[in-house]
Order: sequence, then C-alpha cells, then structure tokens
Amino acid sequence: MKLGWKIAKRFLKSNLGQTILIIVGIGIGVSVQIFIGILIQGLQSSLINKTIGNSSQVTIQSIENLQSIPSDEVDDIIALLKKDQRFEEAGTVWDYTTIIKEEDTSYPVLVRSLDESIQNRLYRIKDKIVEKSQSPSETGILIGVGFRDKYGYALGDKVKLLDQSGQTIAFTIDGFFDLQVSGINESWVILNDEQMMELTGNSSKQVTSIQTRLTEKNVFEADSIGKNLSGKVLNSDLEVVNWKDENSQLLSGLQGQSVSSLMIQIFVLVSVVLGIASVLAISVMQKSKQIGILKAMGMTNRSTSFVFLFQGLLLGLFGAILGIALGVGLLVSFTFFVKNPDGSALIPLQINAGFILASGGVAVLASLIASMIPASKSKKLNPIDIIKNN
Repeated sequence: MKLGWKIAKRFLKSNLGQTILIIVGIGIGVSVQIFIGILIQGLQSSLINKTIGNSSQVTIQSIENLQSIPSDEVDDIIALLKKDQRFEEAGTVWDYTTIIKEEDTSYPVLVRSLDESIQNRLYRIKDKIVEKSQSPSETGILIGVGFRDKYGYALGDKVKLLDQSGQTIAFTIDGFFDLQVSGINESWVILNDEQMMELTGNSSKQVTSIQTRLTEKNVFEADSIGKNLSGKVLNSDLEVVNWKDENSQLLSGLQGQSVSSLMIQIFVLVSVVLGIASVLAISVMQKSKQIGILKAMGMTNRSTSFVFLFQGLLLGLFGAILGIALGVGLLVSFTFFVKNPDGSALIPLQINAGFILASGGVAVLASLIASMIPASKSKKLNPIDIIKNN
C-alpha cells in the first residue's frame, strides 16, 4: 500500500499542470455548491424569520372574527399549552378593529392589547421600538414606522381613535416600532388593557385569541401540532390555525428553492465524477508502460488499483479544501458587499459547518468513485503486451 501511495504522488507530480487543473475544477464545483447551498439556506431562514419571527405560530381563536373567548376556557387552554413542552410561549391577545379619525380623512387600523409574554417574548416589541418619547404619556400608544412615514406622524402627536359608541378618544403617540413587515407597520396600534376597555366600552379584559411560539425544533411541525391541539379544544366555536397553513405559497416557493439547490449539487457531483474518471482513464493509457513494468517486477493488480484510488483521494482532498476556502470566501464577500438600502446584509451570513463539511466530503467520495473506473482498467493491463507494444 505504501508503494501505491508513493507511485500515486509521483504520477500526479509528473503531470503537475493537469493535476492543478483537476484540483481547481473540483474546488470550483465545491465552492459553487457551498455558496449557492448556504445562500439559499440563508434566504429561506431570513424569509421564515420575517414571516413567523413576528407572529404566532399556532393560534386559538373564535371562528367568528374577533369574538371574545370565555375567560374560563382561556385559563384551561393556557394551562394546557404550558404543560406541552413543544410550546415555548403562550399568551393572550385582545384585538379590536377601528379607524383613526382626522378632520378630512380616516385610516383603518387594528388595535391590539398584548399580554406581557406575547408583547416581550413573541413580538419582542421593546427590542423593535426605533423611536420613543422620553416622557411617556398616560394616554400613550405605539404605532408602526410604516404608519408614521405614510401619514407624517411624530412623537407626541394626538391620534383620535373611534370607540364602540362612534365617539373619538384621543391618544398620544409615545413610540414607533418596526416589526420588519410593512403590512404590520402600517396598520397596528398597540395599547394597554385599560385603554382598550375605554375604547371598546368593556368593563373587564377580553381575549380574542391565544397566540403561541413553538420551540425551534417544532416550528415546522406546526400543522400536526395544531391538528392535535384541535382535538383537545372542545369548544366548537373555536378554531386552531397555524403559520404553515397561512403561508402555503411561501412554503411552496421555499420547496422550489430547495429542489433547485439539490439539482445544482447533483450537477456538481456528476461533473466531478465524469471529470476525474476521464482524466484518470487517460492517465492509465499514458502510464501504461510504467504500469506494465511495475507489474512485470511483481506489483499485484490490487496494488495497481490502489495507485489510481490514491490519486482520486488526493485530488478530491485538495479540491475539497480549495473549494471550502473559495466557498466561504465568496459567502463573506457577498455578505460584505451586497447590502440593503439601510446598510444591512441582503442575506445574513449563516456558516453551516455541517453543510460545508458534507460538501467537501461528497467531493472526496465522488473522486474515489470516479477513480474506481481507471483502477478497474489498470487490472486488465497485460504487462508482456504493454512492454512489447512500447
């Protein structure tokens, strides 16, 4: 085996230019695989975070839009969710649709009162406030940056919301939030339970939905978890909805991206196998005289095969190392130079070490598989015929 290793290195050195070209070819293939694969993963992760990072993943609500859930049922459902380890957070939301009334126009809005776990852990409103008043008002509310930019509001401005009786109640803008979703930023108004009671005319807190966040490993099981939860929620007036059912088009698009990424990886794999197989097959012909002499000196067919298997292994290893370096370099460069208008990375850099190592490993495996073809051919070479013909 040592002899096969030495001869393999000698063969590669004797055609150094060809060896370098093969390594560069494998490296480019691996780098493209890593670059496109991780870029698509980052894009998918970014889209999912924007879609479900600021929203409930499984929601229990009334079938009738914005109808209140009885308080005793709310307590039972919250207790059920807190016992279920698949849920990370669970809390209540009180929604009310109304309009902001100005002198000559009006704007429809969704007014929301969120309990602490939902406001701070699910939506993370505190972290998303981009501008806030230094001296909050007792009648202070929060609105989105989209609403601010669209209608020209500023901190301290008075906003008149239409109450249940058709009268207007003035609230002061204490801050602006940015939840990274234009529809939310242009339509949500966040206030507290007391303000909501004043606006709706209710004497106690109401709950229109129970919203949740799943643990990271269960996020994509939202549909099955929701179905399971539906069987436990006995009230026929309630329904359980999940983010996957509400974002079927997005998931279909992500699936298409994954298929595209897989096709590229298969193309790279096939290219590596064919390229190395072709080059090493030519090498068998070019080195047939040396192989014949070695066989005549007592080298076995097994040892001859190892020469080409070792060549494939070395080419794959060096190509994989080069490809990993190029791929990571491309990813870092793309993240650094390709920016959003606000200066943030267009696609956040996510170095997936497992995927990178797997890409390199597949290249090495492909090289070994490719080298089996010339290794098999070398076994069939007759040393006497080769020496006679040369």
